[in-house]
Amino acid sequence: MGPDLARGSDSSAAADADAFVDAGTTGADATSPMDAGPSAGAWTRLAPMPGGPRQETSVVELDGEIYVLGGFDGSAQVLTAVEAYDPANDRWRARADLPFAMHHMNAATIDGRIYVVGALTGLGFVENPNVIVYDPALDRWEARGEMPAGLARGSAGVAVIGSKMFLAGGYRDRAAVVQFTSYDTLTGEFEVLPELPAALDHLASVAASGVVYVIGGRSGSIAATTASVWSFEPAVGIWRARASMPRPRAGFAGATVLEGRVYVFGGEGNPDSGSQGVFADADVYDPGSDRWHMVAPMRTPRHGTAAAALGDRIFVPGGATQQAFGAVATNEAFVP
Repeated sequence: MGPDLARGSDSSAAADADAFVDAGTTGADATSPMDAGPSAGAWTRLAPMPGGPRQETSVVELDGEIYVLGGFDGSAQVLTAVEAYDPANDRWRARADLPFAMHHMNAATIDGRIYVVGALTGLGFVENPNVIVYDPALDRWEARGEMPAGLARGSAGVAVIGSKMFLAGGYRDRAAVVQFTSYDTLTGEFEVLPELPAALDHLASVAASGVVYVIGGRSGSIAATTASVWSFEPAVGIWRARASMPRPRAGFAGATVLEGRVYVFGGEGNPDSGSQGVFADADVYDPGSDRWHMVAPMRTPRHGTAAAALGDRIFVPGGATQQAFGAVATNEAFVP
């Protein structure tokens, strides 16, 4: 979710030709190698979030629990709240609040801690450059400085390889950006990497077998979505076009990796869902075959949250059931 801007990508947003190979197809013209077999997997409803509706959150797994960070509540107020869900007991508990009220955070778990590297604040969607880390043993957030000038942004795609968080695209100065950077949680150093093939925000990103995948997203208005998928191998340093998603989508309800496959859920900008504007789509991508196939659609179609895998399940808490604002406290899990 974000401001429905009239402007599109800056004409200078395309990456240098040497930095990527074949930008692929985008928008409504996208096509994808796809297996169209019967839907697979099942959704189950779990205990809802006790703090009430939340969207534009960050969701991570830590020590066998699913953490939900910040976001907007049902009245579009920005939250500092952090809640943790215990799947073994279907129970929630409150954890230490964020030091700032934030939404669209760039968050990940590395070496038993949660890192937030940039976010957005307020209804003006202003970038927050702060880097903070959560220590579960102390139930405390600590400051780790700020993102370098010109790199601060929220709503980026986040992938983790080793000690590094890779931040793809994002939203700054009320526009999508092409930046691709890494943050090393061991050294605190940022590295500027080859730019994305296009300016994107509200995208999804994951890492599988040491490769970063950037999936979908948008640039400009909620309707300006793409189905494109690119991969980036840090050792090689170039972007490669991969098979596009079945449909253009952005503002996902989450994307994560389970048993080597990439699962992508929900999103907003759906022209076929009437006034709701939300996708029920659930798709899985096999990096080995470079193919997509459909799985069981979401029980509660949503956007504006994230997904986390734990054991044989993928958890999708919160989000919104209506394009833009429409937060819910729903908590569901997908079993392939």
